[in-house]
Amino acid sequence: MDTVEKIQVGMRYLAGHRLKREATWMEAIAEYKGILNQLGKVEKSDKIMKTLKEYHERLSKK
Repeated sequence: MDTVEKIQVGMRYLAGHRLKREATWMEAIAEYKGILNQLGKVEKSDKIMKTLKEYHERLSKK
């Protein structure tokens, strides 16, 4: 496992530990950005995640 993969696994583990269940990748990213508890409540947080999903979709098509 390379360094990037180890960081990704660690982020997902920590987010899951906080949620008391296995976290999705999007939840792990929101936790890393510090906006997990704000999702659905703060417009800026929702916009960040929407933009991230759009980027992910564009990159997945290539």
